[in-house]
Amino acid sequence: PVFAWPLLQVGPSALVTELFVRPVVMVDLQSLPLPSLALPDEWTRRTLRNWFVAVQFRGYALLYVVYLAVAVVGVVRRRGDPRAVLFFTVVVWGAVYFTRSFGRSDEPHLDSALPPVCLLLAHAASQLRRTPWPPAARAAVCAFAFAAMAFLWGSDYIAHPDQRGRTPFRSTGGRVLSTHPFVAGAVDWCVEHIRRWSRPGDVVLDLSASPLLVVLAERSAPGGNDLIMPGTFLDAREEEAFVARLERRPPALVIWPTLPFDHRRARAVDASAPRVTAWVRERYEERGRRGRYALWAPKGAQAR
Repeated sequence: PVFAWPLLQVGPSALVTELFVRPVVMVDLQSLPLPSLALPDEWTRRTLRNWFVAVQFRGYALLYVVYLAVAVVGVVRRRGDPRAVLFFTVVVWGAVYFTRSFGRSDEPHLDSALPPVCLLLAHAASQLRRTPWPPAARAAVCAFAFAAMAFLWGSDYIAHPDQRGRTPFRSTGGRVLSTHPFVAGAVDWCVEHIRRWSRPGDVVLDLSASPLLVVLAERSAPGGNDLIMPGTFLDAREEEAFVARLERRPPALVIWPTLPFDHRRARAVDASAPRVTAWVRERYEERGRRGRYALWAPKGAQAR
């Protein structure tokens, strides 16, 4: 049923493109290498957690290799046992899910793949019942393992002010804090001036891959493939269709990034969407900038 509904709505070609082709292309164009296992120069909670991210990428890969071997043997030996099939299915699902984090190997993508990893870690801990150790020893091992993982993950550190942030975003009414004052200032400036230089209901084109700015400013995005980043457009036809969408309803403002995607010139918006940026450059000009964001308005438009 999960596949049948979109299959009937958009057809097999669109389904394959959106579920397989586009994600693979975007991962390839936005790839980040595995973090190094080199020990940090100084040991702090932050550097320790960053180093542990590198350890987890390798450790969980090994975990899945071992579990895949165990699951295959279990299915072969216990044919017809639904528990063996379920175990095999969970391991394969987790392994496939985990491979997604290797394309863009950073902490957020690793964290997104942790739920099935936690299932396997819990299963591995449950095997202690097969040991001759007394219950108290098993409980002590589990408690130590849990505390060590929580410490290395930085689960307790998330409540630290340096991690939670100290600078409030004015654009959220101060409800959200930032760890980077300059980032908070840039976001607040951008949201404030989008509201000042456009009207409710206006379209704002975001080229900075920061669509939350449009939401905070309570404006509309163009729609379609409007999250512009490497891999957004698979070919010239898709990009031309998006330009046609902009022609039909020109944006009141454009958010232009002052820094390239991933800080790599080859991933800048000019390289990812040359037709879109050419269309913008022909019709818009910079009105102001702050930090990583610049706002462009139609040429000759009067400031409000």
